[in-house]
Amino acid sequence: MKRAVLLAVVLALSCGVSFAGGPTTTATGGAVTLTAIIPSYIGFTSPNIQSITFDYTIDGLALAMGLPVTKLAGTNPSWTLLYNLSGKPTITVCAYATALTGSGTNSIPASSVYGAPNGGATLQFNGSGCGQTGNAIVMDTINGATFNTGKTEAFTGFFLQTPNGAVVPPDTYTGTLNIIAQAQ
Repeated sequence: MKRAVLLAVVLALSCGVSFAGGPTTTATGGAVTLTAIIPSYIGFTSPNIQSITFDYTIDGLALAMGLPVTKLAGTNPSWTLLYNLSGKPTITVCAYATALTGSGTNSIPASSVYGAPNGGATLQFNGSGCGQTGNAIVMDTINGATFNTGKTEAFTGFFLQTPNGAVVPPDTYTGTLNIIAQAQ
């Protein structure tokens, strides 16, 4: 039994086990490199609403006379902008509309769409921004952007006005409203 205990002590000491303040032996393996790749990101959440209907069914006479008739959106569209960018770029947020098209050649131009972005003045969708020409408005400009976990981009007013002097043929017209953000 004494031999077994002595052998255990010798083995323990040779493996670096310390007994009451004795020497400690430490071994380390090679270092492992850790890498984290965090890309720049800019994007939007889904809009708060999926569609807007401008119902002109009670305005037949005015439309037949070619008068401009305005219909307000029941709910104003909004999105949440999220970004994590390096270099403090300027972010430009734009909205653009397509023409509302019916069957055949019937259409209502994008310039008939109006919106008041982020509580500002009402603007006609006939300008340029974010690579769009003739159907866009600039909603917001954010200078020195780095990161944001939720900035609301919204219209506080949104409406469609039929073109003045044009008789819009009876039809169901559809188009799209898009939002885009560019960091430069």
